[in-house]
Amino acid sequence: MGVKKRFKNRESGIELLRIIAMLLIVLHHEVMHNALPVLDQELSVRKLTLQLFYFTPGKVGIALFFIISAWFVVDKTPSLRLSCRKVWILERELLFWSLCLGAVTLYKVPEERTIESLWKILFPLSRNTWWYATSYAIFLFLSPFLVRGLRALGKKYHGQCCLAMGFLWGVLTLIPNSNLEISLNSMGFIYVFVLIAYYKWYMRPFQTATAWKMFLISIVVILLWNVIVSFATVGHSDRIYEYLLCLEREWSVLSLALSFGLFLLFCRLHFQSRIVNSCAASTFGTYLITEHYYVRGIL
Repeated sequence: MGVKKRFKNRESGIELLRIIAMLLIVLHHEVMHNALPVLDQELSVRKLTLQLFYFTPGKVGIALFFIISAWFVVDKTPSLRLSCRKVWILERELLFWSLCLGAVTLYKVPEERTIESLWKILFPLSRNTWWYATSYAIFLFLSPFLVRGLRALGKKYHGQCCLAMGFLWGVLTLIPNSNLEISLNSMGFIYVFVLIAYYKWYMRPFQTATAWKMFLISIVVILLWNVIVSFATVGHSDRIYEYLLCLEREWSVLSLALSFGLFLLFCRLHFQSRIVNSCAASTFGTYLITEHYYVRGIL
């Protein structure tokens, strides 16, 4: 009864955001992993439209998923035992889907029947079958020590840490082809967690108007940047990828501003819906299915 009550009483505004984040990720995958080479197309309205979904939706969806988790982790009493329990729950879900999807893969693709494939099926977490799950598990293991360390730093040095990280991974990554060891990995999660912790512990909450500005300004800048880059790289489509990525990469200033603004807006939607909460509970499973290497190829 207690578990059902907690499930029922979850804020549906945040749960609705989980669903939106999943839709954004799937939409991004459908465009990026499609057989159509979107960025190599001739300049047109169709190309520009598809191009807008090439990076941003997926990066924002990833950020939203993690921001939602970090928002609640940051105020909990750090415990390695609790972290291990969460990782074990995560591992069980990964193993279930890995066995199901792995069995289908081995049946449909005989050449996949190798020892390497078997290891990948049996140990999806350590074999990085799904990068988000592996990176999040690493973050969970480190989170008790991360929280204690940030608390010990205090407001002054925590703020300086945010500035240093912001310069490294917010400013320097604007340079095309930057490679500063932050991408689809646990380092990105730690970066965002440090920022969320400082905001929640020491800053005055942003007003709703500020959240709207963060969201809308980010959208406008991304739209303008896509148009500018599209016209500037006519005849040089090989350069468009790096120019788009420098502003729209995961954990970029624009991606985080858009994601955090959207998160704050949905945080302030207070309502209860069993339908929304039930659908939101299946979002991670949807990610695991659609991002499995065999299913992704079919899609």
